[in-house]
Amino acid sequence: MKPKRKRVEKALTSLINQPMEIHLGSRINVFTNEIVAIEASTSYSKIFMNSGKQIFVSTNIQTLEGRLMAVESLIRIHRSYIINTQYILKYTQNKIQLSNGLECQVARRRRNKLVDLPKFTINTSKFNVIL
Repeated sequence: MKPKRKRVEKALTSLINQPMEIHLGSRINVFTNEIVAIEASTSYSKIFMNSGKQIFVSTNIQTLEGRLMAVESLIRIHRSYIINTQYILKYTQNKIQLSNGLECQVARRRRNKLVDLPKFTINTSKFNVIL
């Protein structure tokens, strides 16, 4: 591989791994690596942060999903939940437990997304699979 191409690939990789700042609505911007989960509540969403803070915004989960599409670690597992795979503690066939204690349902049709995840997005030191 050419040296110039290596430098470009290295720069792109470092940009991809950088946390992105995302607009959630109502003048709120957060970094994506601080989001543990997003829970839908009709036309509103509750964002659970890794600091323990909960943010309630008037943006629906579908809009937030579109804004977060570029972030590989944030996936939608149910019509009511988007989770950050870096904060998974336990995964059973129907539920996921996150590091903040939140238990989220996993939709039958979205289970394959968890199986298809690259191993680097899941914190394997705390990850338990119970089937």
